[in-house]
Amino acid sequence: MEIISIDGADVTVKEVARPNCNCRLLETVEGRAYILEYLVSVGPYKIDIERFHYLTEQQTELYKAGHLQLASLAKELELASELQ
Repeated sequence: MEIISIDGADVTVKEVARPNCNCRLLETVEGRAYILEYLVSVGPYKIDIERFHYLTEQQTELYKAGHLQLASLAKELELASELQ
């Protein structure tokens, strides 16, 4: 277990999946939420910064059914944050 900081709040989580080296799926200790941690490369030296995305109810259902492609979702989120 570990503690991560999201929007200024500390959240205790455990890792439940690591589909590749650029992302991992975390579950809150209470078991009420899943959080996708992914890396975004920024700046001229491409430093990796971690970002967090709470899975929606639909994404959580897809994950539990074994149908959510975590690496693809992380890539989509990474590309979206590069556009901002």
